[in-house]
Amino acid sequence: LYISPSYLSRLIKRYLGKTFVNALTELRIEKAKQLLAYSDLKSYEIADAIGIGDPHYFSTIFKKTTGMTPSSYRVEMLNSKQT
Repeated sequence: LYISPSYLSRLIKRYLGKTFVNALTELRIEKAKQLLAYSDLKSYEIADAIGIGDPHYFSTIFKKTTGMTPSSYRVEMLNSKQT
């Protein structure tokens, strides 16, 4: 594309209002939420599926973003489906 990484980062920040890393993390966590709610994949498998190689880091980022652990989120989603 002949665009420098720094210029691309500035464009993303301007149009999305967040850094590339924050936007990517947001997308990854949204996908993780879907996988936790609608699949039986283990947490480490979900981490790998969304592009985070370290399951512990995935859990840390997930909790920082959502306020709950991946397993707590899954339990909450299962309980909300039953009601």
